[in-house]
Amino acid sequence: MFSIKIDDIDPFLDATILFAELTHDEICLKFLPSTMSIIVRYECPIFFVTMSLPQPLFVEYSVDRNHISRISLLSFYSALLECQTFAALNIHLQEDQNKILLTFEPSSPSTLPLNRELTFVVPMEDWSTAQVNFDGKVFSIESQLFIDIIQLFSSFTEANTILIASFGSKVSFSILPFAETPLTEESGTCLIFGDREIETQIQMPLLPSSFFSNCVLQSQRVWFFQSPDSSCTFIHFPFQVYPHFLVICIPFQIV
Repeated sequence: MFSIKIDDIDPFLDATILFAELTHDEICLKFLPSTMSIIVRYECPIFFVTMSLPQPLFVEYSVDRNHISRISLLSFYSALLECQTFAALNIHLQEDQNKILLTFEPSSPSTLPLNRELTFVVPMEDWSTAQVNFDGKVFSIESQLFIDIIQLFSSFTEANTILIASFGSKVSFSILPFAETPLTEESGTCLIFGDREIETQIQMPLLPSSFFSNCVLQSQRVWFFQSPDSSCTFIHFPFQVYPHFLVICIPFQIV
């Protein structure tokens, strides 16, 4: 059984517009019984970005088994843009033909539904992120402060990696030896959860800086943490307008 309906395509449009800053090639669609995800892979350095769309976001969401496929980002975006004034979107799988059928329902009964077909390929690898773990040490800053740091560090053209360190009540963002931005809980510029006596160091790419700045436009705060095996950095953007969120997974050894 596979039947999906959503009456607001803005989350899809938001994802495709944002992901177009990273690739003009393919995106991955992952359908699970409780969540649909749109995933993009950036190549240099490698990191993965996932827009998670949970079941409550949909008018109808019935997926009885996992399905992963890759489609053209441009084709998906073009279909959404063409039909953004329609009232609802139905998504169906035609697995025997490697097709995803998008049916846009009009708001007026005098207008016919519009169908668009997207060809998909079954990926050789799963682009899903590693297990997200909120049980370890987590720290957070306000979205505007995150934008300010990205913009400040972008002025140093020699730098391409941000080191983020946390110990005690302090979190620091730095691109050594050029600049450092120290934050403390006492000043109200950061929040820290977990064992403060454990020193944590994670890294994130600085580029493409415009992408990272645009990630926070619908989020009030940005959250940072690691995978349980410390192999990945996670940057989490919980959105305010829709009950969905964006996660960036950065393999530690790649940055």
